[in-house]
Amino acid sequence: MTSTRVVVVASLFAIGIAAYPLSKKLLQTVPEPPPALSQVPDTTYPSAQIDTATKRAWISFGQASQEIEIQRAEMPQSPPGPWSFQLQTLSHSFTATDVRTSCNTTSNEIQDVFIAGTYSTGQSTLEKWHFTYPAQSVAYTPLAQRPLPTVRRTVVFLGTSLGHIASLAVDREGRFVILLTLESHAIYKIGVTLNSVPQLLFDSTTVPDLASALSVICTHHITEGRQYHIVPEYMHGSPVDGTTLIMRDPENDGTFVAPVSYTEVQMENLGYNLVESFVPYCGRWY
Repeated sequence: MTSTRVVVVASLFAIGIAAYPLSKKLLQTVPEPPPALSQVPDTTYPSAQIDTATKRAWISFGQASQEIEIQRAEMPQSPPGPWSFQLQTLSHSFTATDVRTSCNTTSNEIQDVFIAGTYSTGQSTLEKWHFTYPAQSVAYTPLAQRPLPTVRRTVVFLGTSLGHIASLAVDREGRFVILLTLESHAIYKIGVTLNSVPQLLFDSTTVPDLASALSVICTHHITEGRQYHIVPEYMHGSPVDGTTLIMRDPENDGTFVAPVSYTEVQMENLGYNLVESFVPYCGRWY
């Protein structure tokens, strides 16, 4: 079997929906982001969240706006029909630094959006946006003709104790979120309910390679179980050159083993750079 290397797909044309209408870049004027976040990229290209045969979803966000866009695509399975599309724009009142999702693995739809950011006051925040989709009638209704899902927002964290949140990774079962902070390069675990309290797991004093960490993603290895990959670049599901830290939760019970560092060569030798090494999650590997 031919192995498939994990790569980021920034263009929707590369995944077979050439006719998908990309939205224009958001241009409204908002306050300048804090200087500490100058390295965080504007993620104005769509980041794939759902990637199955009949359903797709992408999220776009950036520091140039205080909005995120959720772009959905769906085609009927039986009988087969054309793709239908839907765009949902949601606003917030802070500078976003990272946006990740959990998905419903039965319906293959975005279940929750977790958005981290910083207010102009210096407070960092983590919000959970839970989506409720309209009930479907017996007859299939194209996605473009359905009402948008409703959103319930919860402020999971608001404060200054973490500094800026550089990156987040969502537990696949939706039990907690892993946070990576910008200034201290520390790893925290936090619940997903109102006013949850972050729990420090590791920092650069105990794991020196965390000093260069900027991004974290959640994966599930086919034989080793739950893993969190921590890398020295901002990324959204793409491997990077250099050292990768892997934090393991072998029992998938929220108890973590200290991150271990791997070079790019070691990652390749262990097969960690291959899509088929990981259990798919709504069509994506992370």
